[in-house]
Amino acid sequence: MVAAPPGAHPNAQERARAEARAALGDSPAGADHMETTRYVKQVIEEAMRLYPPVGMQARNVRRADTLGREILPNDVLFLPIYAVHRHQMWWERPNEFDPDRFSPEAMHARDRYLYLPFGAGPRVCVGANFAMMQAHIILATLLARYRFELGPNSLPMPTMSMTVRPDTGVRLAVKRI
Repeated sequence: MVAAPPGAHPNAQERARAEARAALGDSPAGADHMETTRYVKQVIEEAMRLYPPVGMQARNVRRADTLGREILPNDVLFLPIYAVHRHQMWWERPNEFDPDRFSPEAMHARDRYLYLPFGAGPRVCVGANFAMMQAHIILATLLARYRFELGPNSLPMPTMSMTVRPDTGVRLAVKRI
């Protein structure tokens, strides 16, 4: 089951828009608006949970260990981030879009290694914070000015080679508000 893209969730979009309009008015967002547009960030994080930029990571084993079976040095382990982000053992209604999964309370209650859109540990993406800041500022600015609706035949199917992306792109109708 593929979750509908965030543009398919008008209630979440309206909530994020109201927050962005209250914080920004007619001005573009900046770093100083990030704290006052927390729900916008939750929308981005939930979209990244459903559609992580990299769906799988490989790591070489350095020392022998046991993870349900013996793993040896130079074995290659694959971490299926796309699957972890949608596993019903860790996520309630895992295929549904729900930005409230990233409320401060929900994040505090969850193991930090269940959400890995940029990896974790010493090999975490060095641009993760900058990418999230850019996405947050851009989305807040756009939501304060526009309404997005899905275009015809616009439910994309994710495809994955190294990165996850929509097979045919995402078509949106954009309306100035």
